[in-house]
Parts: sequence; structure tokens; C-alpha cells
Amino acid sequence: MTAAQPERRDSGLAVGVLLALLSLTATGAALEVGARVLGLENDVLVVFTPERCLQRSPVYGFELRPNCSRDSARWTWHTNSLGLRSAEIRADGSVRILALGDSNTWGWGADQAHSYPEALQQLLDAKYGAGRYQVINTGVPAWTSYQGATFLRERGMALDPDIVIIAFGYNDSQRNGYDEDRLRHAVMPLVKVDDYLIGRSRFYSWVRAKMMAAGSAHELPPRVAVEKYRRNLTDMIHRARRGGAHVLLLSFAQPSDDQRAHLEALASASTELGVPLVTYAGPRVDDVHPTVDGYRQLAVAVLETLERSGFVPAARAPRA
Repeated sequence: MTAAQPERRDSGLAVGVLLALLSLTATGAALEVGARVLGLENDVLVVFTPERCLQRSPVYGFELRPNCSRDSARWTWHTNSLGLRSAEIRADGSVRILALGDSNTWGWGADQAHSYPEALQQLLDAKYGAGRYQVINTGVPAWTSYQGATFLRERGMALDPDIVIIAFGYNDSQRNGYDEDRLRHAVMPLVKVDDYLIGRSRFYSWVRAKMMAAGSAHELPPRVAVEKYRRNLTDMIHRARRGGAHVLLLSFAQPSDDQRAHLEALASASTELGVPLVTYAGPRVDDVHPTVDGYRQLAVAVLETLERSGFVPAARAPRA
């Protein structure tokens, strides 16, 4: 065999690889163009791009970006320097009410001023005077009690709340796998590549959404098992009380086969630990999220419960 033969073979291999890459690129481009022409969309996946004010987190899986604003055709919002859909936190001696939760607390479908924490702030200001109370919205869409308990431990109690409102359950009951396991075993560089493609490729995003929908059709466990959900609730209640805060529970879920066990666990925690529970039963834009009027109605019910429980009116409790 002459020296020229290996060189020709290597050259042929390189050409073959290049042609394969060009073919894959052309196929991918054709699929992407086709997806855009056909108007394929995904309405399942959360897209982690800067303009959506979401970012990946090794602690929570995902969180809101600090100092981020978005103005869409549906609603507007902004986050403060802590990455919360809330005004900057004031150090003025006001009574602090910490609203923990998912998209229902965050205010899905509503402008910044129409979420239930903001509506509650407006009611408190009107009734007791501006500046006496400070409602802090820490809700994040798609969060479960696992992220809520982690947030309260890592950051929430450091905000020194006097009242903590806990609103988790709907996402916990969704049957698409255990949240803790996904977060624990996630390979963040691969997750970020997946996020990048979802955010920039219409075809890839559509395929991923279809794969996710197909997976959810199988009998998968809930994101947070009932016993873990119960432990997360108990942990948040005890942690808030040890910090000197009163606690209120909120429920947005409606009775169904998937949600019934979690609803029962929430009711049990309320009864056994003596925590007031407010159940939302007003108008909705879908199977869980309140309408703008619904958020206002919820704020009224929350304030009435806070007053009836003796949590409001109240002066800021002294801290050690």
C-alpha cells in the first residue's frame, strides 16, 4: 500500500463527513422553514429566554430574572432587583406579607397591578393607610411546593415577613414526574442547550412539546408526591412560625381525580396545624387561573380572613 492511499482514504472520509453535515443542516433548515410556514407552535413548554424574564437556577430549576420588564399583547410585568414580580422591598418598618406560590400568585393573565398580591396591597392601603403594609409577591409560574419550601428556607425568611401566605398544590398534582428527581439529576449544560433550541427553533420546540404531551399521556407520578407535598407544607408552616410569622393557606385547584389527594392533604394541614385556609371558587380564564376580577375577589377574601384571624390589623412584630 502506498502512502498516497491512506491520504486518499482520509480525504474521502472528511468529504463524506462534510457532506453528511451539509445534508443534516439543509434538512434542519428545511424543517425549520416548514414549521414557520405552517405556523407550528408549542403551548406546553416554558421558554427560558431573557425577554420572558425567566432563567435557569441550580437551586430552583428556574426563577425570574432580576430587573426584567416585559410588555406583551396579553399583559405587562416587571421584576425588582431580587427577581420578584413586586415593587422594591422597603425597609420602613411596615408589616410585611410574603405571598408564596405559582402562576396564580404571580398573576397569570393579568397586568402587574391586577395580581392578587397587588390587589391585596391596594385594599390594605385604602383601609389602613398607605405604607402600613407591604405585600411581597414571590410567585413564580410552574413552581411547586418543593420550590416554595426551598425558597422560604433559602431566601424568603431572610425578608423578615410578619405574615406568610402559601399557595401551592395544582402544579404538585400534575402527572409528569417528580420535580426533586429532575432537578437533582439535571445536567445543566444539556438543559441549557435544550432551552436554547426551544427558544430559537420553531420545529425543535414543536417536536419537544409533542414528545412532552405524549409522555404525559402515560401514567406518570405527580410532580410532587402527596406525602412530599404534605411535608413541604408542614415545613413551610413551621419555618414561618419559628420566624414569628402568621400563616395563611390558599387553594386554587378544583376537585378532580388527579388533584383530590393533594387537596385533602392541604385541608388536613390546615386543620391539624390550625392554619386558616382560603379556597378560590371565583371566575377563571382556564381550569385554574382566576380572571382579573377573580384576583380582586380573592384579595377581598384573603383580607377578610386575615382580619378574622387577628393577623390584620397588626403592628410590625419586634425581631430578635
